Amino acid sequence: MPATDPGDRSLPSSLTAPGTEGLGDFFRSYVQAMNAKDAAGIAALCAEDVVWDDSALMGSGPLRGRVAVRDFFDEFLFRPFPDLRFEVLEVVGSVNGTSAAERARFSGTFLGPVAAIGFAPTRQPIEFDVAAFFQFREGKAAHVRVIVDMLDIARQTGAVPPPGTIGDRVVTVLQHLNAFRLRRRRVVHGATKGWRCLSTDPHDGRTSAASTPVG
Repeated sequence: MPATDPGDRSLPSSLTAPGTEGLGDFFRSYVQAMNAKDAAGIAALCAEDVVWDDSALMGSGPLRGRVAVRDFFDEFLFRPFPDLRFEVLEVVGSVNGTSAAERARFSGTFLGPVAAIGFAPTRQPIEFDVAAFFQFREGKAAHVRVIVDMLDIARQTGAVPPPGTIGDRVVTVLQHLNAFRLRRRRVVHGATKGWRCLSTDPHDGRTSAASTPVG
């Protein structure tokens, strides 16, 4: 990778100071690949056996290997947001350069579907911040954990209604109904397992069973 230019404004000042050249080179290449929508370039910055865990995967991760990382960026970011812009806001690196924490911002127009999570394009702008934690091996990202506020993204894309709206109240009612269903299912499941629950007679206050499992 080329040496970090102290005047490079694509990186925060914490990565243009003397002694941070290694991390600066990685993150400058990362920013360039991201803004070029170069999924293969991002994958090339990773170790062959990279493990990439991202909140956007909605529990289906982590990704393993460069091909999975490349396909993830194409499907979740570059095709849905063809005008995507990426900015690193802050990076804190370890003294030995083996790990780093990054705060970054994505912005773009939602023009294509994200089929993996069922989001349809809105043709509206969207902006969100992420926190990412990198572990490096021989200058490559070996393990990456990305934390994204998916509730914020869901609201910006119309998947979740804004607070205080009729839609928000409908969602609250549905949550209450689902919570009631889950509580009922737990009671039924407990009964099939042979639990004996405390039951108090509302008239005389006497307890009719113990609250210990049977079996």
